[in-house]
Amino acid sequence: MVSIATISMGAYHASEHYRIQLPLEELCKKNHWKFTRYTDQEIADGKLKGNDIFFFWNPSHPKSLAYIKAAQQAGCKVWIDFDDNWDAVPLYHPHSWRTNPSFQKELNIKLIKIADAVSVTTNCLWSLANKWNDNSYLIPNGIPHKITADHRNKRNVMGWRGSDRHIEDVREGSKGLIYDERLQYHFVGFSPWFLIDKKIPYTYTTWSQSIQEYFNNLYNINMKWCWVPMINNLFNASVSNIAWLEATSVGAVVIAPSWLPEFDYAPSIRYKNHKELKRILNDIAEGKLDEVWNRYLKESVNVINENYILSETNKIRENLVECVVS
Repeated sequence: MVSIATISMGAYHASEHYRIQLPLEELCKKNHWKFTRYTDQEIADGKLKGNDIFFFWNPSHPKSLAYIKAAQQAGCKVWIDFDDNWDAVPLYHPHSWRTNPSFQKELNIKLIKIADAVSVTTNCLWSLANKWNDNSYLIPNGIPHKITADHRNKRNVMGWRGSDRHIEDVREGSKGLIYDERLQYHFVGFSPWFLIDKKIPYTYTTWSQSIQEYFNNLYNINMKWCWVPMINNLFNASVSNIAWLEATSVGAVVIAPSWLPEFDYAPSIRYKNHKELKRILNDIAEGKLDEVWNRYLKESVNVINENYILSETNKIRENLVECVVS
């Protein structure tokens, strides 16, 4: 029986759900493997000994080297996963002070090199990982169960979901927003106060304390459209498909910049610039895109149910584990 260990996480965030607890729990349950989480003190006390694999998410974590050295001393193989491009974090990102110093990038590369396996979420990130470790795996995000189209009556609510790490993406993207009484904006995760000066009214739901509360909030908002604004840079070009998965699960169709590579797989409305976004929003307000919404939602459900369910994405994790422990 394979035994996989990882650290205990103190608070919920998206990566905890999509990259750690949900997939590893399902993986180990299916294969009758053991999955255990350890506190910092337990790791320091040598409790990792006896496990086959130590899974660690995010090499830029301040304690990453200590964790991995402890795992190696305990005789564990090291599996590193990451879903952000730590080599291209823009200066406007709130975490750039920690991720951008040259010593941190050097440490990340060292950790990637010594890992027995590396997994990432997107093609851009796979290119980064594979540059330093040829046992790298592209494992897309997935959801636990197949979804069905959400057939609730929809108002023209355009939602946004995320954290304050995307403040500048929203600020730049907001140049393409319009004011129309037939269109509503709802933000989940932070309140874009700068829209007040633009005289664009919006509603706001604070970031949730649990994954269940978060999904309940998304469902209750009943958005019809999900906006994914991104500044065009390498960091954002590496982002994964979480917004699309979550939007589709609550019956919303994504509106995203045309250059975002991950959304080439997602039936979604794309725009090249602020002018095109304004035109799209005007069409939405006038009801001209209702048929498009219906078609894209059905197509998204089909694509997700075929390719982005954990039973499919975890097949790649099974191959990774078998390769590492063989």
